[in-house]
Amino acid sequence: MANLILGFCFIVIIGTAAGRPWPEAAAIVSSPVVAIILGLFAVSVTYHMRLGVQIVIEDYVHDHGLKIAANLANTFFAILVAGICLFAVVRISLFRVLLPA
Repeated sequence: MANLILGFCFIVIIGTAAGRPWPEAAAIVSSPVVAIILGLFAVSVTYHMRLGVQIVIEDYVHDHGLKIAANLANTFFAILVAGICLFAVVRISLFRVLLPA
C-alpha cells in the first residue's frame, strides 16, 4: 500500500518537475515535504525489490552456501541503491540552500 501511495506522489512530483529548467526542478525537490516523500519512496521501493529478489533466490538457488551469498549480495545491493537515491535527494534538496541567491 505504501508503494502505491508513494508511487502516485512520485509520479506527480516528477511530472511537475519534468521539462522545467534545473533551478525550478531543484526548487520543487528542495521542498521538505517533497524530499521526504521521495526519500520514503526510495526506501520503500528498494525494500520491496529486496523482498522480491529474496523470494526468487529462495525458490531457485538450491545450494545452501550460494543461497546465503546471494541473499547477502541482494541485501547489500538494496542498501546501496537506497543509499544512492537518498544521497541524490539530499544533495538536490540542499542545492538551493547551499548556493547563494
